[in-house]
Amino acid sequence: EHEARIAGEIAHNLEAERQIVVPRVVSSHTRKRILTVEYLDAVRIDDLAALARLEIQPRSVLEILARAYAKQIFVDGLFHADPHPGNLFVLDEPGAAAHPRILFVDFGLSQRLSPQLRRDLRAGIFALLQRKPADFVEQMDRMGMLAAGAREDVTRSIEAMFDRVSRSGRGGGALASSSGEILGLKDEAALLLERTPGIQLPNELLLYARTLSYLFGLAARIDPEVDMMKLSLPYLLRFLADRD
Repeated sequence: EHEARIAGEIAHNLEAERQIVVPRVVSSHTRKRILTVEYLDAVRIDDLAALARLEIQPRSVLEILARAYAKQIFVDGLFHADPHPGNLFVLDEPGAAAHPRILFVDFGLSQRLSPQLRRDLRAGIFALLQRKPADFVEQMDRMGMLAAGAREDVTRSIEAMFDRVSRSGRGGGALASSSGEILGLKDEAALLLERTPGIQLPNELLLYARTLSYLFGLAARIDPEVDMMKLSLPYLLRFLADRD
C-alpha cells in the first residue's frame, strides 16, 4: 500500500513528462501484501541490442533518465531510489525510435528529502561555489555529516580542495553558476567525500548518494560519453534559484 501511494505520487509529479511512465496501479487487485500494476511491453534499459532493434539511441534514453531524476530530486523532493536495470525499462512500442519512453517500476525504495535538508543542501552548494570553507563546513555540520571532533580536519581538507580548484584555474570570483564551474566542483566534492576521514553520511543523505552513484554507473555502462551531471544542470540551477 505504501509502494502504491509512492508510485501514484511520483506519477502525478511526472505527469507533464510525456517520455516517463509509471505503471498504473490496479487498486481492485492490490492489498496489504500484493501490489498489482498494469503490464507494458518493454526492454531493459541496458539491453543495447534491444535498443538497437528499436532504433533507439542510448544517449536519448539517458537524456530522459537524467531529466526524470533531476525533476524528482531537485524539484519534487521525492525520488525513486533504486535505479538498477531491473527497475528501469524502455517501452517497446510503435514510434519508440523517434520518441522513446522510460518505464519506472518498483517504488518500494524511495526517498523524500525534507524541506530543511533541501535548504541545507542549497546553502552548501552556494558555499561550495563561493569558495567559503567555513560556511560549507557549517552546512555539513547542520546535515549531520561531521563525526565528533572532526571539524578542524575536515575544514583543512576543504580549504585544500578550494586551493586546488583555484590553482587549476577552474572558475573563480564570487558566485559562479556556469556549467563548467559546477561540473568541475562536483568531481572535487566526490573526492572529498571519498578521502576525508571524519565525513559521514546520515541515512537520508546516504540513500541520496547511493541513488546518484547507481545512476551514474548505469549511464557509464549504457553510453560512457554521456555526462549525467551535465544533463541535469538546468534542474540543479533551478533548484539553486528556488526559495522553499
